[in-house]
Amino acid sequence: MVDTPDTEYDAQQLEQLRRSAERILQPLLPTFRGGLGSPPAVKKAPGDFATAVDLQLERTLSEELSAQTGISCAGEEFGAVRDYASAHTTPAPQWVIDPIDGTSNYSAGNPQCAILVSLIAQGSAVIGLTALPATGELLSATVHSGVYLNGVEALEPPEHVRSITQFGFGSIVSPRDSRFPTELRHRLLGELITRFPRLRITGSVGVDLAYTALGRFGGAVSFSPHPWDNAAGCVLNIAAGNVVTDLAGTPWRPGGIGMVAATPRIHEVVMDVIRQAQ
Repeated sequence: MVDTPDTEYDAQQLEQLRRSAERILQPLLPTFRGGLGSPPAVKKAPGDFATAVDLQLERTLSEELSAQTGISCAGEEFGAVRDYASAHTTPAPQWVIDPIDGTSNYSAGNPQCAILVSLIAQGSAVIGLTALPATGELLSATVHSGVYLNGVEALEPPEHVRSITQFGFGSIVSPRDSRFPTELRHRLLGELITRFPRLRITGSVGVDLAYTALGRFGGAVSFSPHPWDNAAGCVLNIAAGNVVTDLAGTPWRPGGIGMVAATPRIHEVVMDVIRQAQ
């Protein structure tokens, strides 16, 4: 499990910042819902794109978070997210934003998509928010709190939900430069299906990690190297009492490759499968 990191903010300060971020995020959820099904507006890497709603949400979130908290912002669409993997000094705190996680889902009208916001301070994710606007759910947490769902502390899921043991699996096709190429992902997928027959591929890391924090999934694996994909879910799962590591099994930090977040028992099984598949 990721230990609670030392940070320049105490628990009370983080709680105030969490509430501020929630207040800023709430009014933007109708914009997200209203744009579901928007066409691509900006081409990025081959096969990757952003919609006009991506750009609008990131601009608004960045402006409001910076103005109301005094902390700088960076996001997936407009860059300036620090390269935490190669940083030699501890950078200043930074809000990190993914305005639409699961953009291809969003553009296709598939509701499995999310808004992800996290605060990274002293090299650790310390606040995480995941909005699931299509289902009307907003999750948030700090590394000192429990998980909040729509402003109240989330309840443990019913026992029958945990017993179903669904599991979230990240994308099955990798970019060319991925540390986990397509062939390896397919091998891992085949092995995990034998352990978790109810494996799910939602197309959104944020959805997978949010469902894991809520106990709807027993665990999830992400192959993304990007902090905007993983940081919010990291904090939510720490707050939920789950084990959170990178794909190498070390405590996740910004700059780490991928993420495994799961209950302790399931995390152990998944890491064994990853080690055997490589």
